[in-house]
Amino acid sequence: MKKCSFLAISIICCFFISCKNETVDPTVTAAAKNKANTLKVFKAIETGDVSVLDSLMAKDAVDHSGPNGPIVGLDSIKAYLADMHNQFDGLKMSMVADATDGEYEFTLARMEGVCKAGSMGMPAGTKCNFLSVDVVKLKDGKMTDHWSYMDPNDMMKMMGGTPPPPPPVDAKKADGEKTK
Repeated sequence: MKKCSFLAISIICCFFISCKNETVDPTVTAAAKNKANTLKVFKAIETGDVSVLDSLMAKDAVDHSGPNGPIVGLDSIKAYLADMHNQFDGLKMSMVADATDGEYEFTLARMEGVCKAGSMGMPAGTKCNFLSVDVVKLKDGKMTDHWSYMDPNDMMKMMGGTPPPPPPVDAKKADGEKTK
C-alpha cells in the first residue's frame, strides 16, 4: 500500500511539475511571426499573387524605396509588387538572415531572376542576383513602412555600367599623420 501511495504521489507531482505555467518570451513569438510574414511577402512577389498582403500590411502602408519615390497605400504597393513579379523570369527571393525587435524586422534578402524587356533600367536578359537589406516597421502585427538598401555597385554592374573608382586615399592621412 505504501508503494502504491508513493507511486501515485510521485505521478501527481510529475504531472504538476510538467504542467507548470512558464511564461513565453513574446519577442521569440514576434520574431517567428515576423519571419513567416516576410517569407509570405517574398512568395507573393515570386508568384504575383499579392492578395495575401491584405492580411500583412496596413491600409496606409508606405514603401519608402519605390523607384520614383515613396509608394503610399496598400493597393499601390500591391500593384507595384505584382508588376515586379512581371518584370522577371524565374524570380526567386530568399531570406539570408533576419532579426527583429518586435517593432522592426531587418532582413538580408537575395533576389534572383532574369530581367524581361529592359525593365528597371536593365537590358532584357540581364541576370540579376543581388542582396538587399530590408527594414520593415510593424504596428499591431501589420507592416506599416518599408525601406530597402542595396549596394549601388551591384546595381551598376547589372545595368551594364561600371561603378566609379573609389576616391584616392592620402596614405599619410590614412595612417593618422598630419600633412603640412
